[in-house]
Formats: sequence, C-alpha cells, structure tokens
Amino acid sequence: MEDKVLNKKGVRNIIFVVLSVIFVSQFFVPSVVTHSATVVRGKIKKQSNFVSPAIGPNLFKLNYFNEFAVFVPTSFDLIKTFKKIDFELDDVAKRRDSVPRIYVSKLPFDIDKVKSISQKKSLFIKIILPLILQANEEIENDRTFILSLQNKNRIGAKLYLTEKIWLLNKFKLYDLEPYDFKGLLNRHNTIPPSLALAQSIIESGWGTSRFAKNGNAIFGQWTFKSGTGLVPLNRSPGEQHEIKSFEKLEQSVKQYIFNLNYHSAYKKFRDMREKMNINTNLNLNSYSLAETLHNYSEKRNNYVKLVKSIMASNNLQRFDNVRFRDYF
Repeated sequence: MEDKVLNKKGVRNIIFVVLSVIFVSQFFVPSVVTHSATVVRGKIKKQSNFVSPAIGPNLFKLNYFNEFAVFVPTSFDLIKTFKKIDFELDDVAKRRDSVPRIYVSKLPFDIDKVKSISQKKSLFIKIILPLILQANEEIENDRTFILSLQNKNRIGAKLYLTEKIWLLNKFKLYDLEPYDFKGLLNRHNTIPPSLALAQSIIESGWGTSRFAKNGNAIFGQWTFKSGTGLVPLNRSPGEQHEIKSFEKLEQSVKQYIFNLNYHSAYKKFRDMREKMNINTNLNLNSYSLAETLHNYSEKRNNYVKLVKSIMASNNLQRFDNVRFRDYF
C-alpha cells in the first residue's frame, strides 16, 4: 500500500516536471510558425484619396514550410543574444552574406527603455532585417519555380498535378487569370530591405509604438474587421478602422509585402520594380521606388520625403544586397 502511494506521488512529480518544462519552453525555446494557404478578403466600407496599406486581403497566410522563431523578452537579453552570434550591422554591410537566420517573433517589451538611441536603432534593425530577408528569400524561391513552370507551359510540357495546384493557388492569391505568368511575376516579387526598414521605422517609431509592442504591428496596416487589431487612441468619431495585430512579427512583414504586391494603389510601384528587374542586374533602387508610395499614408508626398529621409539618414541602402550566412 505504501509503495502504491509512493508510486502515485512519483507520477504526480513527473507530470509536474513535464508541465513545467513545457511552460518554460514557451518563453525560452524557439517556437514553430505554421503557414497555410488561406486567404480571407477584406471589404472596404469607405472611400478616400488615402489607401490603407491593409486594404485588400485582410488576413492571409502563405504556404511555406515551418520556420523557427525566437522570443527573447528583454532588450538586454536580446542584445546579448545578437552579440553571442556575432550579429553586427557594420560587418553585415561589409561582408554582405553574414546575416544570421534568427527570427524574433515579438519585440522586447522594454525596447522603448533602451537609453542609447544608436543601440535602440541597431537593435530594431537587427530584429526586422532577418524577417525581411526571410520573406524575400521565399519569394525569390517561388519566382524561380514560377519561371520553370512558365517554361514548361511554353514548350507544351504537362505540369504535374502538384505543380498545377500550387500555380493556380498563386494566381488566385493575386486575383489573376490562370496562366497569367506576366501578371504573377509582376506582383510576386521582393521588396528592397532599405525601403521596408524605413517604412517599419516610421510606422512603429523604431518599435516603440503601442501597436508595435502590443500587436506586432510595425507597418501601420489597417483592418476594418472589428477585434482583429488595436483601436487608435485618436480615431475620429464614426471611423471603424483598427491597426491590425499579428501573432508574430514575421506575419506583419509578409502582410506588408503582400499589400504592396497586391493592391491597385501600388501598381506604379510594381511596374517600376519590373522595369528595374528587366533593365538592370543591380539592386532595386529604393529611393526611386519610394516615389511611388504616396498612397501609403495620408501625408502623401510628405510621407515619401520622410521615407527617403529615413533611408538616407540611417544609411539603410547598405542592407539592400545583404544575404543570410550559411551558418548560424
């Protein structure tokens, strides 16, 4: 009888230890991000000259393999983590292929408490840059596959069923007619890191805004679906928009890129990018592309000037041709 009591206590102790490990791992062990090919279309309830960057597909997930993301709760710990893996922005800009594959899922809660302005800026860029490269890399891989399928289609080769389904889903994602390869390649394309960084800096205040800290919203994307975002404190009576929240930072980055690639308000952006791809083998010119983004903000042309100013004052274009390192 005494042995049975001891066994029960032992089982309870084991269960307690296992549950404790699982709980702690949620905070300190990399978590898995799952993607699916779901698209939910958002509806626009009001018209104006200003086109919110989130108008169009309001919720979406892309069908890529799972990736690992890390969450480090404090700025001090995250700075130490970056130092341990030799993640230095000057080295990244010089060596070009030295960005580590570390995907931070949430901004540190105390990022606004970092006293050194240069350290705060550096920390924010180190958090966001790998997420931009990750999203661009996935798109580049997709484009290579799309070009191979386009070639098969051109010579009359039969597509495998899996290839056909994947391709048709891509056309559907962008509301394109099946086999409109030109339209798909025009839309499904990368964004210069300097441009994405500049816009995230403006929209999130270097990661210190309420929307960024509480909702991983670093690009100021709007939603008209109640309860899916944070209500702006200065929202005018009668307005219904919220600033869309995300479970993880990478989702905010991918939504931002998708919006630029999808919405009609950014057609000039896409067409200019396409011409750059055709006419030069160099990097996309983010300054020129910024000129087309007056619809991104109610500030319009002043917003464009601000984006270009942020890029210049922080020398962000040095990150436009950086790549991931082959090691962690």
